[in-house]
Amino acid sequence: MVKGKLYGNKDNFRTQKVLIAAKLGESELQLAGDHPPADKFPLGVVPVMAGNPQRTPAFEGDVNLFGAESIAIHVAGCANACAKKCAEIVQWLQWAEGSLLPTVLGYVLPSVSAANLDKKVVDAYKAELLTQLQHLDDALLTRTYL
Repeated sequence: MVKGKLYGNKDNFRTQKVLIAAKLGESELQLAGDHPPADKFPLGVVPVMAGNPQRTPAFEGDVNLFGAESIAIHVAGCANACAKKCAEIVQWLQWAEGSLLPTVLGYVLPSVSAANLDKKVVDAYKAELLTQLQHLDDALLTRTYL
């Protein structure tokens, strides 16, 4: 079990990703605010940038980590797990970041006027998003967490 402090906005989807992984790994995390201490996270690079809560989370514990995927792998207990469990966790993290997130943004951003609206492109993103969410729903039918 891992214990430590998690810096990040509790409503941010990346922070939520870490909190879910922590629950899966039975880790104890204390949500310690939006901004990680600069003396422990001096790089100032994405996703740990003091003064920018959208760029967190950061983890302070037995090791200092930045980036939702790195933290999630650590707090899920991959170091103590078999390679299969770790690989399954990594595959879903990579899918969410590399496939699901770009599709969500491609569909949502034009809808809120944050990107140019091209109806054909938005419709294609919507169809892809619905397909991806159906696959995710199918995977979740037999388990609480991926």
